[in-house]
Amino acid sequence: MLPILMMVLSAAPVPSVAARPDAGVIVLKKPALDSGVTVVEPTKPLPPLATPEAAAKGPSTAEVEQLRRDMADMKARTAQLERQTAQAEAMSQQLSKLSRQISELQGQMSETENRRADSERRAVEKKERAESAVVSLNGALQQLATGNSNVGAALNYAETTFTGSALANVQAARQALSNGDLGSARVWLNLAIAEAQANR
Repeated sequence: MLPILMMVLSAAPVPSVAARPDAGVIVLKKPALDSGVTVVEPTKPLPPLATPEAAAKGPSTAEVEQLRRDMADMKARTAQLERQTAQAEAMSQQLSKLSRQISELQGQMSETENRRADSERRAVEKKERAESAVVSLNGALQQLATGNSNVGAALNYAETTFTGSALANVQAARQALSNGDLGSARVWLNLAIAEAQANR
């Protein structure tokens, strides 16, 4: 019986084990039914653990370069924000300057409008006074035509209203009246009225 048992054992396939240079774990598969070869598949090796010496060395060169790039990026963004802030401040100052200029222009426009309105008002008043003086002188002419030389009030009003040649003619009429020359006084007053109406 012993010789027969030895023959059976020597005929059975024995799985082969290959040595791993990286000390990985070896997994043996069952032999295939149709082959006498055993397939060996290694598992994925575990990552090496950091040694105390490697930890003491600090960050790697790649990490340092990344930190430098991050710092440069933050500096660039900071500079951009500073430029935008400066531009905003300059724009704010420009807007303030424009606002002051607009206020000054509005003040000048208001002052000019007030002067214009006052000039128009005085022109209207002057015209009304001139018309009133002409009416008064026409009444004085009628009085002189009747021989009544009491026209001093009309002459006074005309002298405070007329200017230029019209005023000079009224003054000449007064001089003629002082000389008792009513005819010359009437001539001068007609000339004064014509000048006043032409200048209205």
